[in-house]
Amino acid sequence: MIKTLALIRLFLYPYKNTFLSSTFNILALPILMMVFLSLITGQSGRGAVNILVGSLSMSIISLCVNNLAMKINQLTEFSGIDFFMSFNVSKAQFIYGTLIADILVYIPGLIITLIFGSLLLGLNIDVGFYFVVFFALTVFLFVGSLRGFGAVIGFRANGVNDCSAKSSALNFSLILLSPIFFSTDVLPGVLRYIAQVLPTTHGATLLRMLLSGELHYNQLLISFSVLVGYCILNSILIKLFIKWEV
Repeated sequence: MIKTLALIRLFLYPYKNTFLSSTFNILALPILMMVFLSLITGQSGRGAVNILVGSLSMSIISLCVNNLAMKINQLTEFSGIDFFMSFNVSKAQFIYGTLIADILVYIPGLIITLIFGSLLLGLNIDVGFYFVVFFALTVFLFVGSLRGFGAVIGFRANGVNDCSAKSSALNFSLILLSPIFFSTDVLPGVLRYIAQVLPTTHGATLLRMLLSGELHYNQLLISFSVLVGYCILNSILIKLFIKWEV
């Protein structure tokens, strides 16, 4: 635990003088997407919730796949991983330290996106204790269900270009194949079955239920179970495909 906290502090250090620019970069695409979609669709109610859910989900996917993969690959390319191994840090501590540091940087952006989106789209979101707990648990499981994919790509890619290509391909595939900006019902048959097995679909479903205030307990249990299953799968992927010698 102490090593993980030390790693988090270490990975947060580069953001000390770039916090505002990092937050702007985190906010730019989701907010522009919300503004664009709200202008061309003029949607309210459920449509507005879908736009906000899609923007939040897109940020989380990019964090866990693209950003994590590129950061780990850059450390691998420049022998930075050997530095951490020399301190007897486990691969789980290293990955969690990297990811938690990025999540802490992303949290202000996610909160601003949530507030801006609710105001822009005219959503009346009741933010209380249970909302905060549900939102935090959903984000935690959402991140946990994807972290292994980004980490494995980062460790095993053959250079920065290979890493960028693979992580971007997975990143955009998850965004396009998962109904993060709309409900699963609008997808045609084959795509609907594919979407049902993706963790991003269920992460977006939980966010959609939370922001709309419409809790369907059967779907809630299914989505939580799928995300927990993917968290376990990601742990297995990290164990099997990431070589780490301390």
